[in-house]
Amino acid sequence: MTQEEKLQYCKVCVHKKMDFQQGLLCGLTNEKPSFDMFCKDYERDVAAENKQKERDEASQWSNGSDSKVTFKNVLFVLVTIFVIVRLLYRIFSISR
Repeated sequence: MTQEEKLQYCKVCVHKKMDFQQGLLCGLTNEKPSFDMFCKDYERDVAAENKQKERDEASQWSNGSDSKVTFKNVLFVLVTIFVIVRLLYRIFSISR
Protein backbone atom coordinates (compact mmCIF):
# COMPACT_ATOMS: atom_id res chain seq x y z
CA MET A 1 0.00 0.00 0.00
CA THR A 2 1.47 3.38 -0.98
CA GLN A 3 1.74 6.29 1.42
CA GLU A 4 -0.97 8.14 -0.54
CA GLU A 5 -3.35 5.18 -0.19
CA LYS A 6 -2.65 5.04 3.54
CA LEU A 7 -3.41 8.74 3.87
CA GLN A 8 -6.74 8.26 2.06
CA TYR A 9 -7.53 5.61 4.65
CA CYS A 10 -6.47 7.91 7.51
CA LYS A 11 -8.47 10.90 6.25
CA VAL A 12 -11.67 9.19 7.40
CA CYS A 13 -10.43 7.92 10.78
CA VAL A 14 -11.45 9.48 14.10
CA HIS A 15 -7.81 9.33 15.27
CA LYS A 16 -6.40 11.53 12.51
CA LYS A 17 -4.39 14.58 13.46
CA MET A 18 -3.22 17.38 11.18
CA ASP A 19 0.29 18.71 11.69
CA PHE A 20 1.10 21.68 9.48
CA GLN A 21 4.76 20.69 9.22
CA GLN A 22 4.43 16.93 8.74
CA GLY A 23 0.93 16.65 7.30
CA LEU A 24 -1.66 14.06 8.31
CA LEU A 25 -0.61 12.01 11.33
CA CYS A 26 -2.12 9.36 13.57
CA GLY A 27 -3.42 11.03 16.72
CA LEU A 28 -2.51 7.96 18.78
CA THR A 29 1.15 7.67 17.75
CA ASN A 30 1.78 11.21 16.44
CA GLU A 31 3.49 9.62 13.42
CA LYS A 32 2.74 9.10 9.76
CA PRO A 33 0.81 5.88 9.05
CA SER A 34 3.05 2.82 9.25
CA PHE A 35 0.56 -0.03 8.78
CA ASP A 36 0.85 -2.37 5.79
CA MET A 37 -2.72 -3.19 4.78
CA PHE A 38 -4.99 -2.43 7.73
CA CYS A 39 -4.67 -0.28 10.83
CA LYS A 40 -5.69 -2.09 14.01
CA ASP A 41 -6.75 1.21 15.61
CA TYR A 42 -8.88 2.42 12.69
CA GLU A 43 -12.27 3.86 13.63
CA ARG A 44 -14.43 5.26 10.88
CA ASP A 45 -15.33 8.94 11.15
CA VAL A 46 -18.70 9.08 9.38
CA ALA A 47 -18.80 12.90 9.24
CA ALA A 48 -15.30 13.09 7.75
CA GLU A 49 -16.18 10.32 5.30
CA ASN A 50 -19.25 12.24 4.10
CA LYS A 51 -17.21 15.44 3.73
CA GLN A 52 -14.55 13.55 1.76
CA LYS A 53 -17.21 12.11 -0.56
CA GLU A 54 -18.63 15.60 -1.14
CA ARG A 55 -15.13 16.94 -1.90
CA ASP A 56 -14.46 14.08 -4.30
CA GLU A 57 -17.77 14.68 -6.09
CA ALA A 58 -17.13 18.42 -6.30
CA SER A 59 -13.64 17.77 -7.61
CA GLN A 60 -14.99 15.36 -10.17
CA TRP A 61 -17.56 17.94 -11.32
CA SER A 62 -15.02 20.76 -11.59
CA ASN A 63 -12.59 18.55 -13.52
CA GLY A 64 -15.31 17.52 -15.94
CA SER A 65 -14.88 13.83 -15.15
CA ASP A 66 -17.95 11.75 -15.93
CA SER A 67 -19.68 14.92 -17.02
CA LYS A 68 -21.70 15.41 -20.19
CA VAL A 69 -21.37 19.20 -19.96
CA THR A 70 -18.18 20.27 -21.70
CA PHE A 71 -16.89 23.60 -22.92
CA LYS A 72 -17.56 22.54 -26.52
CA ASN A 73 -21.18 21.71 -25.72
CA VAL A 74 -21.76 25.03 -23.98
CA LEU A 75 -20.09 26.93 -26.82
CA PHE A 76 -22.20 25.08 -29.39
CA VAL A 77 -25.42 25.97 -27.57
CA LEU A 78 -24.44 29.64 -27.23
CA VAL A 79 -23.49 29.96 -30.90
CA THR A 80 -26.71 28.23 -31.95
CA ILE A 81 -28.80 30.60 -29.83
CA PHE A 82 -26.92 33.58 -31.26
CA VAL A 83 -27.54 32.43 -34.84
CA ILE A 84 -31.25 31.85 -34.19
CA VAL A 85 -31.66 35.28 -32.58
CA ARG A 86 -29.92 36.95 -35.54
CA LEU A 87 -32.12 35.10 -38.02
CA LEU A 88 -35.27 36.07 -36.15
CA TYR A 89 -34.11 39.68 -35.96
CA ARG A 90 -33.49 39.78 -39.73
CA ILE A 91 -36.83 38.17 -40.51
CA PHE A 92 -38.76 40.63 -38.38
CA SER A 93 -36.77 43.67 -39.53
CA ILE A 94 -37.35 42.81 -43.23
CA SER A 95 -41.11 42.37 -42.78
CA ARG A 96 -41.53 45.94 -41.46
